[in-house]
Order: sequence, then structure tokens, then C-alpha cells
Amino acid sequence: MGGFAACSGRRRMRGGSKKGGCSTRSGREPERHRLEDYQATPTPHPSRTTLVLGLLLLVASLEGCAQNTFQIQGGAQAVTLKSPLAAEVLLEVDDVAVAWGPGKVGDALKTALVRSGAFTQVHFPIHPSRAVSNKLQIVAKGNIETDAGAAVGKSIATGLLLFLPVGVLQYRDVFAISAAVSVFSEDRKFEPVTVESKVAADHSLFSGPETYALQAQRMVLEELANRIVAALAKHPEWFVR
Repeated sequence: MGGFAACSGRRRMRGGSKKGGCSTRSGREPERHRLEDYQATPTPHPSRTTLVLGLLLLVASLEGCAQNTFQIQGGAQAVTLKSPLAAEVLLEVDDVAVAWGPGKVGDALKTALVRSGAFTQVHFPIHPSRAVSNKLQIVAKGNIETDAGAAVGKSIATGLLLFLPVGVLQYRDVFAISAAVSVFSEDRKFEPVTVESKVAADHSLFSGPETYALQAQRMVLEELANRIVAALAKHPEWFVR
């Protein structure tokens, strides 16, 4: 009874306000306090781990779409020869200035020239001891052209994204070669004809050279041979049959 009277007294002193109510033994808090606690509960946000896992899944789904692709730039029109330009020819090749493939040009051109039907036999690298009426002299130089600005930008993006886009972002290398082709026929020499060939290779950052470089080199040399045949086919009079 004393406790109840004290409580009632305090209520009367405060003008009967309900805000100063006594605490009860049940331990229940006023409704307003529970509402404030509910409103103060922070909204959960995705963790960094969740975001990284999401990016990994995205990259994994896109990686299979990033395949090495090749494009011949300014492809030459195929030439059909009714007969060989000559039965045989000596082939001399200087390809020291081909940065991406010194020592490879001669063998590739020999195979391509015979396959095209331009010559029945191409003597390279061994020349016969007997005289051969026709000789092709080729001086080649080549390099790899890259878009340095785009490559740097993609590399920075790859690093910032913790190498996640490695298998997705494509980098372009253009394998280029030019050749000065001179024809020697018995005692005559004809001025060099300049022939160029380019193949663009799109590849991912860490693709090994065997996955795209060798393919691009093979294609650019085959295209070079096609263009040499097309140029020589315009001057059949240069050769002794």
C-alpha cells in the first residue's frame, strides 16, 4: 500500500502525465521505446566478399566468349593461274628485319608459292649446282603494331579489378610484314615490287604466344605469298618458261 501511494503521489505531482509512469515488475518497456529501437536497426548491405563472388561469377560466365580471333586486313583477291609462271625458280630471302619471325619467311613462302601453282618447284634453302633461269629475291621486314593507349588503359582496369577481367578483355596485336620482290631472269633484272600484308590478332592478356602468335604469323605469311603471286601474275613476261 505504501508503494502504491508513493506512486500515485508522484503522478499527482506531475499533473497526471503518463510519461512518468512507474516501472512494473513485468519488465515491459513503453511502446515508443520499442518503436525507436526498430527504426534504428541498420539496413544490411552486401559485403565486399559478396561483391567479389558476384564479379567472379560474372567473369566466369563471360570468359568462354573471349576467344582469340584473327582478321586479314585488306585481303588480296585470289588469283587463278592458267599455267605456272615458270617451271622452277630460285628463292633468296632476307628476313633479318622481321621482328616477329626471322628465319620463318623463306620456308613459308616456298610452301605457299608451290601450292598456289605459280611455280612447279621452288629451290630453297638449298640451291642446285646447275644454273636456274629465274630467281626471286625477297627482302622482308616486319613488326607488331599495338595500340599502346588502349593496352595501358585495359591493363590498369585489369589491375584495379584484381585481375578479374583477364580472360574477358581483348588486346589487339597487328602482325605486319612488307617485302621488296625482285625478279632476275637470265641477264635481266626487274625493279622490286613492294608487297605488304597485315593480320590483326585479338587475344586475352595472358594468352601464350602459341595460342595466337603462331596462327597470326602463318596467316600473314600465306597472305604475303598470295599478294606476291598476284603481283607477279601481272608480269608473266618477266620469267623464262
